[in-house]
Amino acid sequence: MSEVGHARNLQNFQSLISFVTGYGSVYKPSNAQIELAQLTAAFSLADTAMDDVTVKLGISKTSINSRQNVFAPLQTTVARSVNYYASTGAAENSIADVKSLKRKIDGKRASPKPVDDPNTPENEADAAHSAAQTSYTQRVEHLDNIIAIYQGDPLYIPNEADLTIAALQALST
Repeated sequence: MSEVGHARNLQNFQSLISFVTGYGSVYKPSNAQIELAQLTAAFSLADTAMDDVTVKLGISKTSINSRQNVFAPLQTTVARSVNYYASTGAAENSIADVKSLKRKIDGKRASPKPVDDPNTPENEADAAHSAAQTSYTQRVEHLDNIIAIYQGDPLYIPNEADLTIAALQALST
């Protein structure tokens, strides 16, 4: 299996420079851009750029991992809060609204995707579009909407500390 990627390209470029260096004074290209000094300078720039990408990737991965860790308990916490809310005797339409928002946080559809009917010339499945609303921004928005519903209902008074409105608001920020 062959290796590919920028690091491998740099390694191959360095091998080329080593090969050209081995020629010594015999290597005299007519194109100035492929002279040994130019190749060495290009390699140095590429190596520096690769190091810069590595540093920036590490910083980026750290922030991505932090965000994932913050959002990791969201689905479970929301599910628990919705289940609690459903047990309070709240109005059915309020419970349905909260369940709908939970479904959006979970990235699930309200109705299944249409399936192609082989007896028709059209492909009904092509008419379907993504229903996912699972970006971090959308998840926070859905959580804020759930919190607003809970705030408007005096029945939402959970005993669990992580399900209180204050705890959910902290999760939202």
